[in-house]
Amino acid sequence: ACRSFTNSHPSLPELLAKYTHVLMTQSAKYASDECIEKRVEYVGVVFCLLDDKDVFKAMYSKLLSKRLLQGGAMSMDVELSLIQKLRDICGCEFVSKLQKMFSDKIISTNAHLAYTTWKEERDQLGSSTVECWFDVLTAGVWPIPTPTQDVELKLPAVCQQQVHLYATFYGTQSTGRRLHWVHHMSHGVLRMVLPSRSFEVHANYHQLVMLLLYHMQPLVKVLPKYTQLSAPKAKAAATSHELSDDRKMTMQAAIVRIMKARRESSFANLLSESAQMLAMQFVPTPAFLQQNLDILVDKEYIRLAPQQLQHADSATPPAAVYIYVA
Repeated sequence: ACRSFTNSHPSLPELLAKYTHVLMTQSAKYASDECIEKRVEYVGVVFCLLDDKDVFKAMYSKLLSKRLLQGGAMSMDVELSLIQKLRDICGCEFVSKLQKMFSDKIISTNAHLAYTTWKEERDQLGSSTVECWFDVLTAGVWPIPTPTQDVELKLPAVCQQQVHLYATFYGTQSTGRRLHWVHHMSHGVLRMVLPSRSFEVHANYHQLVMLLLYHMQPLVKVLPKYTQLSAPKAKAAATSHELSDDRKMTMQAAIVRIMKARRESSFANLLSESAQMLAMQFVPTPAFLQQNLDILVDKEYIRLAPQQLQHADSATPPAAVYIYVA
């Protein structure tokens, strides 16, 4: 009954991930450590009841990357305790990318210390008034798009020197690796000194570039028609499309794994076994299973049993049986 009620709301996995984000970023200001740990326990209980655990994971990983890269996490210990709960429930593979994200963050911290020492040895520490921190992320692990137009973006001169310096340092530490700069994920703090008072402005990459243009030019022309641009609303659709593609690949991998072991199986058995195999990610529907079976038949991984083909035009064909093609 609890599981049925929990899954009656289709948006619950995403809402649970967003609640976790609020818990990790704001609760430490108003709640004790014991209270936060209890709430993390409750998150684990609700997560156990979810059918669409992969939906939760997709949203959770995006919000986790935001916390790690923008410094929004209140306690790394609490973050890791929740990751451990997810691991206990769904296994190591489910949280492997999440754990790698933490590993990247730790490695980046150590690299920053080495970078500071490297600059000191070369008398480069005071070469710029800009203080920079670089996070080196593993490609394919972080839920971050890497658009090709990033290559064409030009950094402000005050930042370009630091980027070039870090790239030189990274080349001395890692051979055979190439840095791909994801500038749209960058952020920083600008100090604005006005006649009346000073301000600290926290801004993303594009905001930083625009504000620095004001610093370089005493007068800037602003076109009103370009100040009312609508924000893109395709993020949710893009996430849903990525999740759908991931589910298809996971479903097809499960079918091949089952068929390789069974060599021959009926549709009903495939549905039952795949549901058990994928229970820690999502619950496949008969229609979704049939869709992916058809794809695998087209790819010649499996085929229908001969008797199925003979009764293909019959009004009452027998139950579908599939054979694995070695």
